Amino acid sequence: MLVPLLGALAALVVAAGAFLVLRNKSEEVGSPHATYRDSLVNPKALPAAATKPSSARTDQAKIDAEARALGLGAGHPRAVEPQAGVVADDSSSGPTAEQLAAQGAKHGPSAPTATQLQQELRQLKRSVGISGHPRVTSAGLAAVPSGVPAAVRSIVDAANKIALLPYRYGGGHASFRDNAYDCSASVSYALAAAGLVKEPLDSTAFMRWGAPGRGKYVTIYANAGHAFMFVDGLRFDTGNLGGGTRWTDATRNVGGFVARHPPGL
Repeated sequence: MLVPLLGALAALVVAAGAFLVLRNKSEEVGSPHATYRDSLVNPKALPAAATKPSSARTDQAKIDAEARALGLGAGHPRAVEPQAGVVADDSSSGPTAEQLAAQGAKHGPSAPTATQLQQELRQLKRSVGISGHPRVTSAGLAAVPSGVPAAVRSIVDAANKIALLPYRYGGGHASFRDNAYDCSASVSYALAAAGLVKEPLDSTAFMRWGAPGRGKYVTIYANAGHAFMFVDGLRFDTGNLGGGTRWTDATRNVGGFVARHPPGL
């Protein structure tokens, strides 16, 4: 009786030993449990996909690199807090109206187009209407506050249309429509838009035109050889075309000139 019992116990010990041997071998072969344990001990055992950068990060890196190459900074959307009288910089939207108008100053009467000019004028009216001060933009166009009389605004708007066109002696006298204007024809063109002259005048005629002395908004200075005007403190003068535009906020010596102005202005 005792011998069979001892034999049974011995068989159980042998079976348990065999089970433990087989279990250890299965872990060494690469069971899920063994893989988890090895990944904690040796980081190199991680799947290759887990150590590579995501495709989204790679794409953003390419975008940033291309943006920097174009001088645009990082390729991320940018929010700009609006400020009164300040035009936000948006490099992605192409040339501004002022830049297009400046190109017109370089290339003559072929530019800016009427659409570009109107866009520039609308922008100027908004910004100057806020600041309340007349100014000449970097494009060479003038803007005056919204509170000026309608006739003054008409004069400025018309003068802006030809401000960048070249000078030609006699230009603009045969007709108001021309591609170059001399000094007195430039002044005549602007005044005609407000209904103040019916035909181009020469500088001598301006010496007797309108009312004597300086006006509140508009003053024409004329002598036998030249004519120019101030509109709301800005000078419109072909003598300034060396700067690319007839408009300037700089004054000049008016000695030898007769001052005249439109009645009421």
